[in-house]
Amino acid sequence: MIGKLLPLALACAAGPALALSCLPPDPVQSYMFARDDDALHSMVIGRISSDRPIAEPRATQASQFKDNHAESPVTLTGRGLTADGFTVDVRQKITLRLSCAAAWCPGAPPLDQELFLIFRHDNDARIAEIGACPMNALPWSAEDEARVVACHRKGQCETRF
Repeated sequence: MIGKLLPLALACAAGPALALSCLPPDPVQSYMFARDDDALHSMVIGRISSDRPIAEPRATQASQFKDNHAESPVTLTGRGLTADGFTVDVRQKITLRLSCAAAWCPGAPPLDQELFLIFRHDNDARIAEIGACPMNALPWSAEDEARVVACHRKGQCETRF
């Protein structure tokens, strides 16, 4: 009898299972979060490049309850959002900060892909914060670009979710 109850007791003692649930990424929703934040942000369609590999944080048991991130200097090249759409050329050195949420850490955004990238102006620094639910580095599409521009210019902010 004890042999049958031991696995059940161990399973119950293990504690609750934790899971991270992220909404599917939506550039319009990301734009709205950045627009409504107290800090100044910029949104760019472009590519990031780096002379060295992007540093990625690693979740460990000890790091689950403290700030766990990795930073890399990158260059962002693309088109910035203005009153007329994504019309201004951008070539900007920024800091890419990948931040974990407990045991969940993001991977680096792809270097070979056109992205919507949002970065925060922090005094003289420009920081693109990518969290476990990445909202500030999203794949680009012409359809999403038109949706972001409609939201920015006309207030027609139709999110997918």
